[in-house]
Amino acid sequence: MKKFSFLPFNSFNNLYRHLSITMALLVLMVSINSYAQCPPGEQCNFLTPKGTVTSANGAEISAFHPASSRVYTVAGPVIEYHNMNNAGVPTLGGSLPIGFSLPGGQVALPNSVAVYDNILAVSYTVVITEGTPAGTVHLNGRVTFYDATTGAVLNDVTVGSLPDMIVFTPNGQKLLTANEGEPSSYGRATSVDPEGTISIVDLSAGVGSATVQTANFQAYIGQEASLRTMGVRIYGPNANAAQDFEPEYIAISPDGTKAWVTLQENNAFAVVDIASAAVIQILPLGLKDHSKPKVMGLETFQFNNMPSIGTTTGGQVMNLGGFSGLAFEGYAPNGNLKFVTHTDRGPNGEPTGQIRPFALPDFAPEIVRFEVDRTSGQVTLTQRIQLKRSNGQLLTGLPNINLSGATESTPYHDESGVNLFNITTGIDTFGADLEGVVAAEDGTFWMVDEYRIALYHFNASGELIKRYVPEGTAAAAGAAPGAYGDEKLPAVLAQRRQNRGFEGVAFQDGKLYLFVQSPLRNPTTTSNGTLGGWKYTRVVEFNPASETTTGQYVYVMDNTTPTGGPDTRADKLGDAVAIGHGEFLVIERDDDAIDSDPMTGIQKKIYRFSLAGATNINGLPNVIGGKTVEQMTLAELATNSIAPITKYLYVDLATNYNMTEKVEGLALVDCNTIAVINDNDFGVGGLSFNSTTGTFNGYHNPNAEAPLLGLISLKNMSLDANDRDVNGTSAGGGKIAIRHWPLFGMYQPDAIANFTVNGQAYYITANEGDARDWIGYGEETRGSDVAYMLDTDVFPNAATLKQNINL
Repeated sequence: MKKFSFLPFNSFNNLYRHLSITMALLVLMVSINSYAQCPPGEQCNFLTPKGTVTSANGAEISAFHPASSRVYTVAGPVIEYHNMNNAGVPTLGGSLPIGFSLPGGQVALPNSVAVYDNILAVSYTVVITEGTPAGTVHLNGRVTFYDATTGAVLNDVTVGSLPDMIVFTPNGQKLLTANEGEPSSYGRATSVDPEGTISIVDLSAGVGSATVQTANFQAYIGQEASLRTMGVRIYGPNANAAQDFEPEYIAISPDGTKAWVTLQENNAFAVVDIASAAVIQILPLGLKDHSKPKVMGLETFQFNNMPSIGTTTGGQVMNLGGFSGLAFEGYAPNGNLKFVTHTDRGPNGEPTGQIRPFALPDFAPEIVRFEVDRTSGQVTLTQRIQLKRSNGQLLTGLPNINLSGATESTPYHDESGVNLFNITTGIDTFGADLEGVVAAEDGTFWMVDEYRIALYHFNASGELIKRYVPEGTAAAAGAAPGAYGDEKLPAVLAQRRQNRGFEGVAFQDGKLYLFVQSPLRNPTTTSNGTLGGWKYTRVVEFNPASETTTGQYVYVMDNTTPTGGPDTRADKLGDAVAIGHGEFLVIERDDDAIDSDPMTGIQKKIYRFSLAGATNINGLPNVIGGKTVEQMTLAELATNSIAPITKYLYVDLATNYNMTEKVEGLALVDCNTIAVINDNDFGVGGLSFNSTTGTFNGYHNPNAEAPLLGLISLKNMSLDANDRDVNGTSAGGGKIAIRHWPLFGMYQPDAIANFTVNGQAYYITANEGDARDWIGYGEETRGSDVAYMLDTDVFPNAATLKQNINL
């Protein structure tokens, strides 16, 4: 095993003592520039190569002896030493003799070196050939002590099987060896699986009087089941705990009393009491969830002192709010984060039947730019852009179409608007209830409409460039073609549930992705009771270059049955954002927005997904086998060869942050930070109104949230799950594909070192990850070999996962 050691910068001696080399090109001398010599704000090179030499046998573990200016190195089958002159030019001095003799057929191979004062210690593995095909049996290993100045042999002691790494205690009184005890093979008549141990060589009476104690794991034989329950891997065929534990590397506690030993294959540590030579604790390291990032923290920033957007006919002043989409626009020169959000259709009350009250019927939706100072917590509005038609007429949030005799089940039909005195407002054929924003590189904005189904494109000044609506819109309203926009969207989308059209929009690889908030009323005869229990909504792919709808995909929402009380269904998608590699994040939420409600009934989650493996239903008939897609069960989708989108939980906002807000906006700041924003409904959400006085009852709503931005810090837990460079178009094809996958991984630590800060000891490990691959047993496999074990209800994309191009 290659070893990487901790590299302290406190002195030349420590630098050379701990320097580990893993290449045939041996770096023998470096100079360390003082940190004080590096000007503030400049990058300095602290390590400068001074000389190199090529080792014919390779080079791995090295140790430096300052008094003789020698570097001792494990070089294949020998220990080489190089002499360095004052200029740092290395020259090969020779190699050390093995300090003991072996019977015929046995071979001694050096594994590790360590220096303390004038003592050089070298661990040797003793092996014999075993079986056919060739294998090896590791006998008890040896440690030879040399005079570090002359190379003369001082003593030799026997330790455990396969001594891998050796280390002196801080006072040099003892030397410890991690005896790995790897098996020769599994399942053969000649197989040998030595026990892993830790040898402790006592040098307190002098090297010539060295004695050896061995800490073993025999006390854990018979406890394998409980150890596995703890999370310790014990899995070698027919191996007990003592055989399966394979010590790799050792760090001595600062007080010199304990040894922390890595058990790489077992994904654990062993803690050894040095004085008694006893293993006193086994500590499992657990698993890493590679399906989503680790949540590290939340910063919140409140929008204070919002400006007025108008006064109602009843005299109530309305303030800016209702932010419903979010996009990150980069960093200001002073380091502030720059965002763009927007309002929805303006302050409005709960409908009565098909009647929707508007507090400010003439309110024009706005694009709002703002900056966030993470140090002061200050949010500053930097620009407000009112949205307008190409002729300069301001847009409103009023309904587009009122069809005579229509009901809430009628496609294309909107609610009727009234003011707070219950007087009809009329319609606005281009009225917009905007719920998502993409800030394009060309300075324009793409936005979508929740109230109905529509896609808007605005220029940098907020002027409408083009609007796209479902086919058949003008005909349904008895209007001229183009009266409501370009009819480039599928007609079935007009069957949206009223007030639940598009809720999010994202841009990736030249396409716009439009997210329908809730299941379509498909067929149109579906009752609200039935519709409320459905789980499938749609992601629509739109090509702005060709102005065509190029895809529709089935998204399965959680939509769990409410438990009663304030619990509401998680039956709505919120905003979405593209995160690269064909992947997206999307908010899935319920209606809860009150802090006093119990968190157990609140659903605010961010899911990650890609369209890979999902079926494009854009060209399929609306009714297949007597049912629409929305009516089918998962089994029926599979029968009809329709694969829905596979999603994975990314962040649970309620569980991690107790967030009850009406989270609607979502943006990607960087690979470790996402941002969310809440829609506070201008403070009037859920309120009734008094048509006599023209006022909202209870305004300002004490339960209303202030506009709030949240920055969520994440630790990326992604990985490249493919060891092949495969040519192809899927993720991982011909390139590194570091992504989140539905996998758990292990730490499997190899090298370990420690350091102390303010009296607290910390241990740091190089987590190599590894797999056993022996004659008779190998644990490496591919997704195609294990996919048959996957539960397709949990992994509906099992067929995709098993492809070698992915796992």
